[in-house]
Amino acid sequence: MFKRNIFICLFLALVISCGGDGKEMISLHPMQEKMAYADHETIMLELNEVSGLNHHMPKSLLIIHQYLNNETTSGFITNDLSVLTTDKVQISTINDSSILILEPSNNRLIQYDIEINSYEIISDQGRGPGDLYFAEELSTFNDKAFVGMQGFQLSIFDCSMDLCVYEKTINTDFNNYSIDATEDQIYVLGISPFGNPQDSDPLNSDHNLFHILNYQGDVLNSFHPAYDDRSPLVRNRLSSGGMIKTYSNKSLILIAFDFFPYLYEYEAGGDLTNIFQIDNFVQPIYESKESLHSGFSAGLIYGNKTVIDLTTRVDDEWLFLRLYERRNIGFDHVNVTFTGDEWYTYLAYNVERRELYKLGDDIKTTPGDSRVLHVLDQGIMVNNDGKLKYITR
Repeated sequence: MFKRNIFICLFLALVISCGGDGKEMISLHPMQEKMAYADHETIMLELNEVSGLNHHMPKSLLIIHQYLNNETTSGFITNDLSVLTTDKVQISTINDSSILILEPSNNRLIQYDIEINSYEIISDQGRGPGDLYFAEELSTFNDKAFVGMQGFQLSIFDCSMDLCVYEKTINTDFNNYSIDATEDQIYVLGISPFGNPQDSDPLNSDHNLFHILNYQGDVLNSFHPAYDDRSPLVRNRLSSGGMIKTYSNKSLILIAFDFFPYLYEYEAGGDLTNIFQIDNFVQPIYESKESLHSGFSAGLIYGNKTVIDLTTRVDDEWLFLRLYERRNIGFDHVNVTFTGDEWYTYLAYNVERRELYKLGDDIKTTPGDSRVLHVLDQGIMVNNDGKLKYITR
């Protein structure tokens, strides 16, 4: 067992300066004492090698390991998809031949048939039933697809036939950033709005982030305390990147946040069991300013960082993680080019053995390259600036 030790004294800095408009307080986040379960012990997850796991690791994770480590690709089958998307999409499997692609920036849900290489737009941007607006995350379970949206809504699609069709909308009291489902429950990361007269007190941080709903939209339970800071901007930024994945066959939940090096393990009802820490995680720093006259402002400090960019449940026993890494990024004004290093690290976590494995690194040829990898049930998807390539074997 290990105590959290990554929050060095720099993160606790609080500066008060006097300017022309009065006092301004500057604080750097995260602060350990403001984290959920700040006094809870953590278990350090050391990175293991994949070698020797060929008979235990799902097919898609083995493919991505081979792809990243330049191992033999003679048995690979590739398919360039005919649809052009964006560099940031959510992709999920429906069945052996069909996948769903969510474009959050375009509020578009696409169903793609890999066998016949054709696609249909299932939902587009709009305010009506079945439309998408402020879409955040896609999840599938059995024959249903779920889309979480910031606009206080969850959309459910029935995918039991050849094409998914809109089934219903669930209205919520919060903005929905992450979503997953089981047979009879829906799990969401839902954050209360602020800034409008009808909203709750924006300075109040005493609330939970994750909610368990039934299929009628009733909240059955809420869990995981919000980051304990009076600034709603800080709370929202450090919480909205949360990701929830459920493992109904094991009655557990895994939660990760983009800015934190932790995997929070819960029982299915919302009781915390363990906190695991990812080794060699470079903590991003977030600066908050509070002025007596101008209120709150906040933003990331540009520097080295690790960010958990994506999590995906694989085969009911694995969690796939995509980590964005940045080191020493700068700009060469003489040669008019960026310098430094950017890459993605791909990991796989076994929820039964509680072991973390490194699948490989994908080094960017130049800073700003946008190639990212996704895992599906039977293969992987390479997204190169919106151009998708499916690889299986």
